[in-house]
Order: sequence, then structure tokens, then C-alpha cells
Amino acid sequence: MEAGDNAAIVEDVITTGGSVIKAIEAVRDKGASIAGVFVIVDREEGAENLFRKIGVPLFSIFRIGELL
Repeated sequence: MEAGDNAAIVEDVITTGGSVIKAIEAVRDKGASIAGVFVIVDREEGAENLFRKIGVPLFSIFRIGELL
């Protein structure tokens, strides 16, 4: 990864987003930008709001509320 690159982060399930924040910081430390975080299931426990605050969109296939 080099400065100026674009990256996407892919996860199966996201809860609060804490572990993904570390990945975002690592990518940004290299000078790259994050196009978005893509997940299969958003457990709706705060990740979307957290990412919105740092300017990273969250895209999910399902929200936990749709599955329960």
C-alpha cells in the first residue's frame, strides 16, 4: 500500500467497530484513503455512527434487526 491508494475494509460481522478502527488507522498511516467498510452483518451497536464521525461509510448486506 502506498500514499494515494484507495482501500476497502471487508468484515463478516461488525459490532462497535473498535477493531476496524485500528485497520483504518493503519491504512491512513500509510497515506492511503478508505473508500468504505463492507460487512455482511451490522449488529447495530454503534459502528455506523463511529465511522460516520471519521468520514468512512459503512455498507452492510444485512442489519441484525432484519435477521431477528
